[in-house]
Amino acid sequence: MGHFEEISESEETTKYKSQKGEIMKKLFSIILCLILCILAFVSCDNGTSKEDSSEDGSLDTEVESESSNFKSDNEDETTTKFEDSENAPVDTQNQGTIQTVQAQKYYREIASGYSDENTFIDGVFEMNNESQYKIISSKAELQEFTLLQHESVEDELFENNYIVAILHYYIGPSVSSKIFVGFYNADFKNEQKILLDTFYNYQYDSTTDMRNNYSLHFIVVPKIETSHDAGIKNIIISENEIEQYNMTALAIANSTEKTKAYYINNESRKNELEILDSISKNFMTYPSIAIHLNEVISSDYLVNGFKYENGEIFITVEIYEKNEMILLHQENANLLIISLIPHNASFDIILPDEIPTNCKVNVVFKNITSVN
Repeated sequence: MGHFEEISESEETTKYKSQKGEIMKKLFSIILCLILCILAFVSCDNGTSKEDSSEDGSLDTEVESESSNFKSDNEDETTTKFEDSENAPVDTQNQGTIQTVQAQKYYREIASGYSDENTFIDGVFEMNNESQYKIISSKAELQEFTLLQHESVEDELFENNYIVAILHYYIGPSVSSKIFVGFYNADFKNEQKILLDTFYNYQYDSTTDMRNNYSLHFIVVPKIETSHDAGIKNIIISENEIEQYNMTALAIANSTEKTKAYYINNESRKNELEILDSISKNFMTYPSIAIHLNEVISSDYLVNGFKYENGEIFITVEIYEKNEMILLHQENANLLIISLIPHNASFDIILPDEIPTNCKVNVVFKNITSVN
């Protein structure tokens, strides 16, 4: 009995295993069929899309792939630009007019090598604490002034003009920040007087000492304004200090095809402008005007005209073509920053309580040349 029962149990187990194997084979077949059906459906769907879009399925797949990448790149680029626009400086110009005008004012001046130390080297003038002048009617008479640049005096100059040597006497410091701009409006016939414009060189301060000073100048004056009187005479020289705004001239890497002007009323506005990106915020005062030049100015210049009228700013830059660049500016400066904060108590700048950031800024470059 025991042996039979053991054999019978083994047959049942074998039978069960056989049935289980059949079931697993059928299940595997069903799953395999399902997978094949799904793959066939996907393949059929892709084929339909290609047929709808192009006759050449492979080319269309390439274009579709590139298009997908392009959209992705564009989205990234747009996001980057948007983020940059929040922080990166730009150049939003204050729309206005930029113009250049010509004006004649000063007598032409002949350059020389005279200074405080050698003004009286030739013995033509004497120290008598007075301003004096001498009229010169020919190149031969000029020879007594050894440090004059004789080669710059053309022969035909004396056809309609005289050269007047002017000894300017004044009391002032031994080192002065005052710059002589030019002589004008002379009266050599009756009152023997002449006007002299000066401006302040704010790059260095005057010393505190006071002494007698003499400077020697040579100006070209039309004959109709004087007569050739021989000898040395006294003359009254009235100095007129040209009012000017605090201005800094800088050289920056940015360039511009057209001169542009900007109104800067606060640090936020400064940060918007790429041309001011390298300028320290501690260097700026508000409000200010920034003028980005399309070419450098090679002679002396200053800002001496400003007004705010009908919602617009008007500013004047005077350029003195008769004078070569002295120490007032950098010769390669292409950015002018003009402060609208008074530089001394006697200088009034009339500004309203609030000027709009986007107000128009109109700039006039006034080239002042000699009258002859």
